[in-house]
Amino acid sequence: MSDKKIVVMSMPKEDEQSAIYELLDDMNLRVHRASNGRDTIYLLEDHHPDLLILDQNLADMHTFKLLRELSERVHIQSLPILVIANNQNITHLDNVTTLVRPVGIRQLQETIEKLLNPLTPE
Repeated sequence: MSDKKIVVMSMPKEDEQSAIYELLDDMNLRVHRASNGRDTIYLLEDHHPDLLILDQNLADMHTFKLLRELSERVHIQSLPILVIANNQNITHLDNVTTLVRPVGIRQLQETIEKLLNPLTPE
């Protein structure tokens, strides 16, 4: 059994998904990918991730519609969620961190590390 942390990522744009996947792979994380909300729900039901990364606007639904649906199906209240957004107009939830595009790789990596290791001293 692997002790790698698990990330579920849902990004509709292939280039962005590939770039983030490479970063996560370099960080030695196990990644499960989706490009829409429906597949994200299935991945979250099948896996118990340590982090969920979402695009603000998935192909089939807005992120916060997805989060409402997820809260009815799987336990996400304590799951760290990172939303990559186009603007600041995001509903703020306790376990959701938002990064607004453009997002640099270093900023993304630092944010992911903080979300996966919240008690690590700086």
